[in-house]
Amino acid sequence: MKKVKIIDNLEKAIIKSFPNKDSNLQLGIIAKKTNKLLHGRSNSETIGKRVAKMEKKNQYLIKTSKGIYALNPNYDFDIEDGEPLPLETKSIGIPIKQRENHTLELREAIKNWIQHFPNPPHLENTYQENVYRGFLTSVKKCEDHLLFPDLLDHLHASGFDISDKWENYKSEVKGLEISENHLMKMIELNISKIFDKLSIRFVKNFDPLREDYQCSIPLLVFGFAFEEYTLEIRYSNAVRKARNDEEAHEIYCDLSSSLSNHVLLNFSPLFEKGDSIIWGDLPGPQLLRIPRKDKDILVQGMDRALAFIDNPPPEIKKGISEIADKLKLLDQEKENMLKELKSSLYCQCFSGDCRYLGGKSS
Repeated sequence: MKKVKIIDNLEKAIIKSFPNKDSNLQLGIIAKKTNKLLHGRSNSETIGKRVAKMEKKNQYLIKTSKGIYALNPNYDFDIEDGEPLPLETKSIGIPIKQRENHTLELREAIKNWIQHFPNPPHLENTYQENVYRGFLTSVKKCEDHLLFPDLLDHLHASGFDISDKWENYKSEVKGLEISENHLMKMIELNISKIFDKLSIRFVKNFDPLREDYQCSIPLLVFGFAFEEYTLEIRYSNAVRKARNDEEAHEIYCDLSSSLSNHVLLNFSPLFEKGDSIIWGDLPGPQLLRIPRKDKDILVQGMDRALAFIDNPPPEIKKGISEIADKLKLLDQEKENMLKELKSSLYCQCFSGDCRYLGGKSS
């Protein structure tokens, strides 16, 4: 193992941001921890560029397959010698009245965060176009508040450990998007193989199919193949709206009924609409639309398609199950963070150094 003496202050702070040699950190967390060690004398962009340089040139950091960073295990870092990290500048005490007034301002930032807190993209919504863009828009509304960076510092100093949870939540949603895209590609590949003589185009909405060769992925996934995997999580999300056990039971029964539509496909005829054939229902769920001339090709593949819908391959079942578990976890993480934010509203005076008041507030 090669021993390396680190003298550069910024690189020392980056390395010190890792709790131990086995830690794996997202870039956003590295930037926040590093800037804290430097007492606000750097910024995320500068830190991010240096992290990239250390990873690509100096090899002090390595980037994992999940896009997060770890210390290179081939190095033993000596960061105690040489020029020390900058010392904290001397602060003056902040009068209690100023602290209380600033706390009122911070509460507005908390309320804005609560108001725009993004939901994890759920089930039938996840395959609709722009749903993840909507998630990022909500994140931006939370973080665009002028006091948001200062709020994170005060929350941490006051014992509310939500900053890392927030960064982890955003990262897990990004991972969810990647997993769902991978799953959808597997589903599309299977359907394309079944109807290999048809130039199928997959759509990401529940609207009636308007063009030939369109296949509704959300309907296929959530109306049919996902049935046994999605009922529990759809129920757990909807039941929160229930005011009592009786209403919760009604929600469960309604969802159970809505998820039994796929049985009808086994018996429903093909519907004609102009020069097109629709497999599904009119005006109800529509799975696939083709030109009339390709009717025989559709009929030949229907049995295979139904077999796939009723019993997807193991890798698809596993992917569905993992996504359902992830959604359940994200939903719980969201509830926990909202609970913590709402609890912080009762703080009469936040602790911690303040970048606006210019001194110590604890």
